[in-house]
Amino acid sequence: MLPRLLPASLAVLLVACQATPTVPQVLRGPAPTRVNGPLVQQFLSPRPRAAETQEAGTLGTAAFSSYASVHEVGSNGAQSATFDGELWRTGVFLRYGIDKRSEVEVELPFLWTSSGFLDGPIEVWHALFGFTNGGREDRPSNDWDMRLESNGVVAFEMDPDEFGVCDIPVLWTYRLYDETYELPALALRAGLELPVGSVNRGFGNGGLDASIGIVGQKSRGDWTFIGGVDYVAVSTPSGFEDAGLESPDRIQAWLSCELRHDERTSWLVALRHAPPATRDIELDEVERFNLDLDLGVSFDLTSDVRLMAGFSEDIWTGSGVDLTGWIGVWSAR
Repeated sequence: MLPRLLPASLAVLLVACQATPTVPQVLRGPAPTRVNGPLVQQFLSPRPRAAETQEAGTLGTAAFSSYASVHEVGSNGAQSATFDGELWRTGVFLRYGIDKRSEVEVELPFLWTSSGFLDGPIEVWHALFGFTNGGREDRPSNDWDMRLESNGVVAFEMDPDEFGVCDIPVLWTYRLYDETYELPALALRAGLELPVGSVNRGFGNGGLDASIGIVGQKSRGDWTFIGGVDYVAVSTPSGFEDAGLESPDRIQAWLSCELRHDERTSWLVALRHAPPATRDIELDEVERFNLDLDLGVSFDLTSDVRLMAGFSEDIWTGSGVDLTGWIGVWSAR
């Protein structure tokens, strides 16, 4: 699918470069999505965002919820990965403007694990578009099993019907340059993830993660393109260490496109790349990277409140999730 996306993306860029605004230039994206898989959700993952920062002295609030269906099963004899279930992650965000160019953001994330209900609808979805089911048809529908083993040692395990707090990300963003007609806006951001989540239940990695990254933003007419790259230094969970596995530092990247449809609505598209949780497991279900496609819409309920919704699909079947639905609400101040 990826080779077919590249010509379409170039065509969109060419059209956007020649476009002139037809609606007010209100920025409503990007969607702050992240990989919601069982292994990688243990680590700090800076979310897509705009280069704009919160107005000085004001507090922005948000809630963003993602429900993901996971099915990745594989074994090579010495190692086995069985990730079959559904994860519901909801974050409550507070964003405070420190001064004219910088802000701090705190996310309080909650996770719920479930055997779920989406196996049947996803099999229909995959059949409709010719996607592979990845062996879903060989397992009981709406089953639960989240376990990673290496040489007889359980490196990771989650139980169903569990609810808890995950590790807490705290990110600082500084706007380096404002956008001009010729040049993009640029923002620097750095983050820490506080080890609050339970390691034994798979809700955290037990250590302090840190990140540094950059966000770029450029508009043309009714289009806005935003992208970013983040380097994340992560802690290896104790279960991984017991099994002789290591979690390497991560480099994540993403690119989003927003098309303003009218005075209150924007269409959102994004591509996100994230590395695996470990490269010491010789299974595609664990060692391959994630490449996800986001499709959504963002709608202004009032001048200060915004609603967005959409879904994410893995276009490169690696260690990610099959399908994620998401919804969020924002208040500017």
